[in-house]
Parts: sequence; C-alpha cells; structure tokens
Amino acid sequence: MPLFPPGRRDWTLATPVALPVTGPLSTWPPANWQQMSPEDKLMAWEATAYTLGVSFSFPISRNYLLDAFQCLALPGSRNPSINTHEAQMRHFNYMTLRNIAVEKTPYGPCDSNIVASLQAASSLSMSHVEGPYKTFISSLEGIPLRLHSSESRSGSTSSSLRKK
Repeated sequence: MPLFPPGRRDWTLATPVALPVTGPLSTWPPANWQQMSPEDKLMAWEATAYTLGVSFSFPISRNYLLDAFQCLALPGSRNPSINTHEAQMRHFNYMTLRNIAVEKTPYGPCDSNIVASLQAASSLSMSHVEGPYKTFISSLEGIPLRLHSSESRSGSTSSSLRKK
C-alpha cells in the first residue's frame, strides 16, 4: 500500500483510460459520469477499485482499496467514510503533502522533515515495486492532479495542477 494514496486526478477533460482488467467498466471514467449522482460516482469508484484490487491480489478492504485507487475519485463523488486508524494515517499523509503542494502551509523545517521521512520510506511502498499496480498508476501520470485547499476525500471540484 502506498504510504499516502495516489493523487486525485482531474477527470473533467481527461481522455478515458483503458482499465487493465475485465470488469463492468473497460475505461475510466465511466461514460456520462458528470451526470451521475455523488452516490453513484462513489459506487463506480468502489466497484472499479474492487475489480482492480482483486486482479492485483490486494487485501479485500474497502478503505484499503479506495485509498489504493484514490486517483479514480471523480469530482463530486460522495465522501467515503474513513473507519480505520491505518486509513486515517494514509489520509493525513496525503492531506499534508497536498497542503504542502498547494502551499497552504508555509514551507519550513517541519514540512521538509515530513517530505524527507515519506521519501525515505517510499521505497517500501508498493507503488514503487514493479508490477501491475505501479504500471496502472504510472499510466495516469498525464492526467492533471486535482489539488484544492478544501479538497479532502470529498471529491470536491477544484483547480488542477499538472503532475511533474
């Protein structure tokens, strides 16, 4: 599992991406996703995360799968619950890095230490291990990150920053 979930993407202008598994959807995002309700967007995210997770031999845990595939969260998705300490840790790591990226918090020694700690541990993260997960996450690099000062796991609409 990543130490922090892969960044949410701005799917509003993205070309659909082929999913590397056979399942209910062959591409992401789903057709006409902008017209879906927040609940239906969450359900599509959950179903796709489950399908990918089973294919990649991930543990079957709702929080684990939603975190591992957070990059699939659509703008306007209903906010999933965070009900484990491990999921809270991943969420807070992501939020801290996101805040640093959008310069919500002043860049200083504390921020440097957080980034250095996560970078040092990132070699243990499965997103750095060769395999289908890394390949899939890497295939999304051309889609802009969706970072916004008020964004949490809510999938709120936001401005975009292109991943470097």
